[in-house]
Amino acid sequence: MLKNSGKRWLAFFLAAGMALSLAGCSKGGNGTQPGENGNADNNQQTQENQVQIEGNFYTGEYEKLPEDSSIGKVVVMDKAVYFVKYDEENDYAEKFMKYDTESKQVTEVPIAFPEGYDIDMLCAAGDGNLAAVSVNWDSANGNGGAPAYFLSLFKDDGSVVMEKDITEMVAEEEAPYLYHLTAWEDGRIYVGGGQKVWVLDREGNLEFSVPTDNWMSGMGILPGGKLAVSSYEGESTVIKVLDCEKKAWADTWKNDRFGMEVRFTAPAEGEIYFYNANELYSFDPETNETKVLANWLNNDILAEYLAYVSVLEDGSIHLISCDYNAVTGGNEIALLTQADEKAVSEKQIITFGTVEVTTGIRSSIINFNKNNDQYRIQILDYASGTTREEGLVRFKNEITSGKIPDLINFVDGTEDFYAAKGLLEDLKPYFDGEQGVNRADYFENILAAMETDGKMYVLSPDFYIDTICGKTKNVGSGYSWTMDDMKALEESRESGVEMFDHETKAGVLDAYLRYNMSQFFDINEGFCDFDNQEFRDILEFANRFPLENEYQETDASEWRKANEGSLLLLRESITMIQDYQMVQSIFGEEISFVGYPGKSECGSAAGGGVLTVAISAKSENKEGAWTFIRSLLEEDYQNNYVYYLPLLKSAFDKKAEAASKAYYAEDENGNQVEQATMSIGTNDFVLEVYAAKEEEIAKIKELIEKIDHMKRVDDQVFSIVSEEAGAYFGGQKSIDDVVAVIQSRANIYMNENK
Repeated sequence: MLKNSGKRWLAFFLAAGMALSLAGCSKGGNGTQPGENGNADNNQQTQENQVQIEGNFYTGEYEKLPEDSSIGKVVVMDKAVYFVKYDEENDYAEKFMKYDTESKQVTEVPIAFPEGYDIDMLCAAGDGNLAAVSVNWDSANGNGGAPAYFLSLFKDDGSVVMEKDITEMVAEEEAPYLYHLTAWEDGRIYVGGGQKVWVLDREGNLEFSVPTDNWMSGMGILPGGKLAVSSYEGESTVIKVLDCEKKAWADTWKNDRFGMEVRFTAPAEGEIYFYNANELYSFDPETNETKVLANWLNNDILAEYLAYVSVLEDGSIHLISCDYNAVTGGNEIALLTQADEKAVSEKQIITFGTVEVTTGIRSSIINFNKNNDQYRIQILDYASGTTREEGLVRFKNEITSGKIPDLINFVDGTEDFYAAKGLLEDLKPYFDGEQGVNRADYFENILAAMETDGKMYVLSPDFYIDTICGKTKNVGSGYSWTMDDMKALEESRESGVEMFDHETKAGVLDAYLRYNMSQFFDINEGFCDFDNQEFRDILEFANRFPLENEYQETDASEWRKANEGSLLLLRESITMIQDYQMVQSIFGEEISFVGYPGKSECGSAAGGGVLTVAISAKSENKEGAWTFIRSLLEEDYQNNYVYYLPLLKSAFDKKAEAASKAYYAEDENGNQVEQATMSIGTNDFVLEVYAAKEEEIAKIKELIEKIDHMKRVDDQVFSIVSEEAGAYFGGQKSIDDVVAVIQSRANIYMNENK
């Protein structure tokens, strides 16, 4: 009963990425330009990038919570920290715990929740008590699909002051699930669903409810005790302030800094503070102005799993982190105190340019900055303050004009474009140098696949596999196939059986050209040849399929169609061992990963993870930049930080060992029954994945070791082909006219960008 909620909580955090580190402090903001402390020439270029980093400098005091287990639902009250512990040794059963900050002792607090209920939300009640909403998920089967909820008020010794069944109250919401809970000293308790807030008195009686009109993302108490919620409005977030006397929303605040993410700090004295994954800032509703107090990354804080944030009267910041796997500091309390810039230790700055700042990027940079005493990575986010598309344009303009950071993170597969211009450093000499690595410890074929014309311009510390798979009896037992094989499969299929889900002319063309464009175009080699019979054959084959194939509400999912035999091929990304198991389960018999048809010995392609990093050929800090890349290949990073399949073979073996571990639970007859490690699917087809078998591990490893090329697509050329091919598919132009235009446009593009 207590186990289900713990699993749901843990699964959410596992899916989200790495946990928080609160170790170290560093150079930061006050408008300081990135790269200010590096070499002069490089820093002059960096200062022109106009990527401002705001915020103060901080030093920190850190205290480990004497609890290494997974924890959550953190509440701070008086001189104690309360939290829910998920007991790994007991199938993640929940325990309510109290940490006394004076005695430094952690004790379990027994609470008499109703039988079968788990703690769902927790908050300080404002009068020395705590409030909790507990949930019974099992009741959903007999309650129209909705769980049952109980509201409880209890003392810090666990004795219950008040409890109220609020299931019926919640049922009036269209989506009857609860997500938010907070309370205040005036006695009111606020409970939030998806688009509604219920206001209750201290006895749990409903005073009134108010809709938010849009989906709520957060709830908090402002200085003075007013309730506020954050809710999505279009592509940004607004803050709504509740007037309890009028029983309606009084103010709505909008600000560009709100973006899509606004989290509430604990109530402060007079000031209003919000935070997101990047920064902590104050907000003045009278002037609609914001001011950044802290840039999390500049202070070595991964904010994704901050469980508690409070800004104290003197400007210091009180933080509590929940690190579920304890690889980046464990569960920790921190007090950050503002410091003069000179009080922060000096390191040589290595600039890192990107248009995406993901959890994986933040965690890798924080980990490096914590542990390296010579260099410090500072991010240049080219999409800061704008869209990703505009950030990519800015990125290209800056790089091609010579304003190049030391490290460049590619997110759009354009590394060959920049390598052809001589802007990227060859990493192979570093691999084999004094500070290099033993290639035999890694998947050497993946390292080789990252090379271009014998040089390695980028490195990804992890990878996934893009592939096409089908039943072996249909596609053969190998790891590749040709266009002729695809044609033969298409001609032999029975009526009513699709090759691809909702196949179209453009989709089939994509399936062939996606990772085989090098047969016709290579910007590094200066090669462009679409005007040949082989390319015409591809266009003619794709033209056999429908121009459009719209989805219908009655259509089955592609997984179900593949399972039933009405779909021959699936395009899949293998990001972990369980993905192989999933595809095997879908088809229900022996399968082959033939990949994308072409001339390669392996039709599957490897794709880089969130980090696909290059060193600028113009960098004055190449050794420092390589030090960062080298850290991505070490055991610590490969075992704990990679999101996809690790390059290090021993790290893959550890993942395989974890995937092979079976879990059991006792059924109603007292028998031990193996439990699924993953449940995934669609409305009409659900799969359960169990502990991986030895032969499944061997199959995925064999696929990895067959791969000989990376997922690299020149989007500009691909767009040219797709756009012009549409005229042929639509009957507006002959195949010869279309080929001629494609050849001309691609050739112009190549010549302009050599």
